[in-house]
Amino acid sequence: LNNWLREYKENGYNFIIKQKGRPARGQRGSKIAQGTGERDPKAERRKLAIAYCERIRKKTEGLGSGKRSEEIAKLIAKIKEIFNHHQGRYGYRRVALQLIKEGWNITEKTVRYWMHKLGLKGIRRNKRKYSSYKGTIGKIAPNLIHRDFFAPMPNMKWHTDITEFHLNGEKLYLSPILDGCGGDIVSYSISRHPDMDLVMTMLDKAFVKETTLNNCTFHTDQGCQYQSPQYQRALKLQGITQSMSRKGNSMDDGLMENFFGLLKTEMFYDQEYKYHSLQELTQAIKEYIEYYNEERIKSRLKGLTPK
Repeated sequence: LNNWLREYKENGYNFIIKQKGRPARGQRGSKIAQGTGERDPKAERRKLAIAYCERIRKKTEGLGSGKRSEEIAKLIAKIKEIFNHHQGRYGYRRVALQLIKEGWNITEKTVRYWMHKLGLKGIRRNKRKYSSYKGTIGKIAPNLIHRDFFAPMPNMKWHTDITEFHLNGEKLYLSPILDGCGGDIVSYSISRHPDMDLVMTMLDKAFVKETTLNNCTFHTDQGCQYQSPQYQRALKLQGITQSMSRKGNSMDDGLMENFFGLLKTEMFYDQEYKYHSLQELTQAIKEYIEYYNEERIKSRLKGLTPK
C-alpha cells in the first residue's frame, strides 16, 4: 500500500495504465537497458537524429526570416568585397580577421563555410627558388639568428636575400630588406642583374632611411654578394653585426623565403600574362610592396599591417 501511495503521488494515475500486448522490440530493448542502467545504442542514435533534425529545422526557419536573410546577404556581400579588393590574396582566415577588424562578430569557421559556398579560394603558393651561392669566396659569418627571426623592436633584426623573376625569356631580380619586428620591407632594389650594385643600392636606401643601426643584426644566406668585402665593410661602418645561414639550410633564412613565396604567389605565379615587359613587372612589384607594407594585414600582428 505504501508503495502504491508513493507511485500515485509521483505519477498520478499514469503508473497504473499499462500498455496492452508485448512492447515493440525497440521499446523493449530500451526498457531493459534502463532497468540494467546501461545505454541502448539504437535509442541513443535515434535521439541524436531527432535532435539534429530539430536543429536543422530551427536553422532553416531562422534563415527564412527577413532579418536573418538580410544579415546573411550583407555578410556575403562583405566577404566578396574583401576577397575581390585583395585580388584573391586573402584566404578565409585573413578575411575573417578583416571582418572582425571592421566590427563583425564572426568566426573563421563561418567565413570558411560561406567562402566555400561562394567558390572563393585564396591563391595557393608555388615554390621556385633562386640561389646566389657560389661556394666560399670570402668571409663566412656565424649564424647568430638560429631561426629566431622576430624582434621586439624595429631595426634589431634585418633579413635579406635575392629572388629571380622569369618573364618572356628575360630575368628580373629583387633584393629587399625585411625587418624582423613588424615584417615590413625597409628598402629594396630591382635590377636585371644580381650583382653588387643591386645589393649596395638596397643598402644605401636603407642607411638613408635608418641612421641608428648599431644594435642591428643583419641575416642573410651565404650568397656571394654577402661574402664580398664591399658588403661587409658597409655593414661594419654602420655598426651592424653580420649573421649568415648555415650552408644548405634554407630554413635558416625562412623569413625571407616566406616573403618571396607570398609575393610571387600573390602577384606573379600563374599571372605572368598580365605583364608584357620587365618595366610593367617592375611597377607591379613596387605596387605590391607598398600594398604589403601599408594594407595587407598579418595574423601574427593580430590583424594589423606591417607599417
